[in-house]
Amino acid sequence: MFNMLHALTDKQKGILLIVIGSILFFHTVGILQAGLNYIIIVGSLLMIIYGFMLVNIHKKVMAYINKRKEMQ
Repeated sequence: MFNMLHALTDKQKGILLIVIGSILFFHTVGILQAGLNYIIIVGSLLMIIYGFMLVNIHKKVMAYINKRKEMQ
């Protein structure tokens, strides 16, 4: 993950810090608690999907599905 941070530009890193800092601030103060829960859920799902993409599992799953279709 740290190699990924080196690939970001300074502007992207700044935006990332602003977003993460805002989420932490609102969570600590208790503002928009329900909304922040949805943001955290969506963010975690996006991180999981991005992890699958990095490992190329989606290609393996698609190859398996195509193989199953050919067998039928």
